[in-house]
Amino acid sequence: MNLLVFFLALGLGWILKIRFLWKPEGKTHQGFPTPVFLGHRGSLHQEPENTLPSYKAALRAGLHGVEIDVIATRDDEVVCSHNLERETDGRGFIDEHTYADLGPVRTGLSRPRLTPTGLYSLLEVTNRLPETTLLNIEIKSWRGLDLKTGILVARMLKKGQIRQPVIVSSFNPLVIAAVKWVDATIATGLILETMDWFWTVNWFHPDALHPTAELVDRNLIRYARDRNLKVNVWTVNTRPAIEYLLAMGVDGIITDYPELCPQTS
Repeated sequence: MNLLVFFLALGLGWILKIRFLWKPEGKTHQGFPTPVFLGHRGSLHQEPENTLPSYKAALRAGLHGVEIDVIATRDDEVVCSHNLERETDGRGFIDEHTYADLGPVRTGLSRPRLTPTGLYSLLEVTNRLPETTLLNIEIKSWRGLDLKTGILVARMLKKGQIRQPVIVSSFNPLVIAAVKWVDATIATGLILETMDWFWTVNWFHPDALHPTAELVDRNLIRYARDRNLKVNVWTVNTRPAIEYLLAMGVDGIITDYPELCPQTS
């Protein structure tokens, strides 16, 4: 019985440590000033979103980095795209196709003034962007246990295949947990569109919160400061909103309009 009590106490202590005594292990903005400014899918009004030209356009505008949406193909190639049928002339879901299947797909067709281009793999992009670029790699996950893309990206980072500083972000807290399982030092951000999954922060331990602008208030900022979490806000597309959030003390702005950011003014 004494042994049982000991192991129960040990288990309870471990649970309490996870819940109450955690602190971020990743370094989200290391080497960058605060606040940082990131182009949402690059500079999507200048070039087709989630493409190398779009990311380069955001950097030319003076931003510190870019937000990149990624999802893995059926044969485990990580592709930069948000949604085939919204962005491209392709059909179905990327995770249903092989990488070779996507070769003919063109993106940027919905806006006549943009120059269409093909899809890019994540490593194609990172190999051709400056190593000083801050990357927010958002893992697209269509189901709760859809963890493959997050694990593949985490393994790339652990192997040193991506040389830029990276925050791996996702709406899915289980993706955050999977990335940390591969390498606890990878910086992660939990994306929040509502507060429904906010409670998972204390269990899966992201290094940053990525709330939509409407969720940012003094209480959220205070919580983040108490936990030493960065707050990077999406998608902020007016100058008054950017100025308001900066006055609130957020650490990063993700925008569709690089020209609105003080960094580029």
